[in-house]
Amino acid sequence: MVCDTKIKLGILNYAKPHGIYEEKLFAPLFELCTTVTFRRGDPVTFIKENVLCLIYSGAVLGRLKMGDGHVEQHLLRNDQIFYTGNKLEGMRERVESSWQAILPCEVIYIPLTVIQREAQAEPEYWNVLMRHIIASDMAQSQLYHEVHSQSTLVDKLDVLLRHDQRLLDIKQVYLASYLLVTAPSFSRALKVWEQRNLP
Repeated sequence: MVCDTKIKLGILNYAKPHGIYEEKLFAPLFELCTTVTFRRGDPVTFIKENVLCLIYSGAVLGRLKMGDGHVEQHLLRNDQIFYTGNKLEGMRERVESSWQAILPCEVIYIPLTVIQREAQAEPEYWNVLMRHIIASDMAQSQLYHEVHSQSTLVDKLDVLLRHDQRLLDIKQVYLASYLLVTAPSFSRALKVWEQRNLP
């Protein structure tokens, strides 16, 4: 059974600090949101496509094939958002996107059409929300490219862990996938990283 309080707190705790909370819009929205849980390894899919997801707990790994042919991955933890669709006004076009739970995961999801309908009386809010979603997506893209611009695997790992050391909670096979290496190669790099960075 969905916990309404959990949904409200999850959304409020994300929306307010990011400047995308609008009380008049959110009151009816709370009634239309729900949570879905996924076990580690499960594909993160929904009955409705093109939904905005807030990770309440856990982590997901997204694989995105872009319109220009390149592929990138987004590694997201709790209190972050992602969009499951391939097209969004102002966002780079995706040809394909797939998401996988890499920790036991609980996701609050909201169909964007619902937000758009509720925001008809507040068109500027819709623009603010779109800019936020796109900025969040671009931040993950920039991180991925920064990680992969490093010359050694240890340096790639260092950039990733400077971004968020909580990622060490994730099974090495998923971090290896993000770094495009085998699990044994990742394990060796992690030992070197630990020697350099841990007392």
